[in-house]
Amino acid sequence: MKMWLKILSVVLVIAIAATAMLLFTKVEKECCLCSSFRYHAPCLIDLETGKLIELDLYFPHPTLVAELSGFQPEQGTFSFVCLGNVVGTKLTDSKTIEIHIPNDKTYNPALCSDCRKQLPLGQTSRYTFADLYKKEEKILMPIKAGTTFSLRCYDVTTEENTEKGGISVVIQGTLGQ
Repeated sequence: MKMWLKILSVVLVIAIAATAMLLFTKVEKECCLCSSFRYHAPCLIDLETGKLIELDLYFPHPTLVAELSGFQPEQGTFSFVCLGNVVGTKLTDSKTIEIHIPNDKTYNPALCSDCRKQLPLGQTSRYTFADLYKKEEKILMPIKAGTTFSLRCYDVTTEENTEKGGISVVIQGTLGQ
């Protein structure tokens, strides 16, 4: 009987040690902020995968990074915006992007420990906006219903979508208005 207690104790200690090692050695994903390029428009980041998309409405400058062309021709295109489970549309003639952000969660965002500090404590939302214009000052902006902000020549408005669940986002271009 004493032998079984010793064996059980050893197995229990090994199981606790293995569990602790798994919990504390969580693999950190590559930081999508630190490795990103500069962008002029607001960006949407999927924190689960680290992928991002620039939500742009204007022609870029032909030689300068993250700058707009001095001449903005009239355009009238329709395209889809897709990133993870986020879907929406881009209408360049009305300078509008409309997207739906689902209530998806992530518990291991693709951010380094320094960039994670920009997220509010306890945030588990899978998606966030980012201002990646300044290489040395990248800013994360959590997506919450009922917020409005302007970023260079873009106005961003969010509201709760009770029909689909999640948040509806409208990005309106304001260049030349």
